[in-house]
Amino acid sequence: MVVGQGYVGLPLAVRAAQTGHRVVGFDTDARRAEALACGSSPIEDVAAAELGPLLRDSTYRPTASPDDPAGFDAAVIERPECRGPFLTTFPTSEVPR
Repeated sequence: MVVGQGYVGLPLAVRAAQTGHRVVGFDTDARRAEALACGSSPIEDVAAAELGPLLRDSTYRPTASPDDPAGFDAAVIERPECRGPFLTTFPTSEVPR
């Protein structure tokens, strides 16, 4: 599971899927997850042509549902950069066990 399907998380998720891992790409932005599920990449480093085969064989599965990532073996959490006094946290209590 890769949490965050932005400019760091999406390329990481795609490369992991291309090397044979089954990857759930979780993002809190439902519109982004839906666009990815339709094969549209918002990131220049990931071409839509790369997503198609991974989506068809279910190697990569984008989602915004917190229930979908249950049962993963490893998680990578990509978070926004912290700039200035604003820090972000990830509520791990929301991750299904």
